[in-house]
Amino acid sequence: MDSFSKNFERYIWEYSIENVLYEEGYKFLQRGWLERDEFLKICLWKSRRSKVLLRKNKEERVRSITRKAFAEPDEAMKIKTLQKLSGVGLPMASAILSVTDPQKYPVIDIRTMQALKKMSLIEYKTITINSWLKYLDVIEELKKKFKKSAREIDKALFAYHRLQLDKDFKNLYS
Repeated sequence: MDSFSKNFERYIWEYSIENVLYEEGYKFLQRGWLERDEFLKICLWKSRRSKVLLRKNKEERVRSITRKAFAEPDEAMKIKTLQKLSGVGLPMASAILSVTDPQKYPVIDIRTMQALKKMSLIEYKTITINSWLKYLDVIEELKKKFKKSAREIDKALFAYHRLQLDKDFKNLYS
């Protein structure tokens, strides 16, 4: 109980991990790399499925890879660089970029891609580097149209998917 009492306010703050990550993320980008614990927080927020693989990444490797990725101007190479980390696929890499620069980067996910496909804004079969690049282009257009950040656009796409395409959830509102 003593640890709980001592850290009570922190636990309330940490409950909204997404908000915490996005508050801190810009500092990570400004510094130019992620520390291992920051990397793990972001990745475990995105998905806990790869936690065993994610934990295999050593501190220096996380720093080195994220330093290279953050400095890389080419979008395809930026994602490919992040995918060199154990347990990091393209959606996870997009989450890392989004947390550190939510104005520019959305999180890519099967649900956001399905939402865009339903709106005839994108075609894809699987999430690849090419679909990531197309996704960035579509998100950029939507950012201009709605005057919102990339993260706000992808959150809207998640909600659209849940409310319009997810049959179980949609039925709750019918």
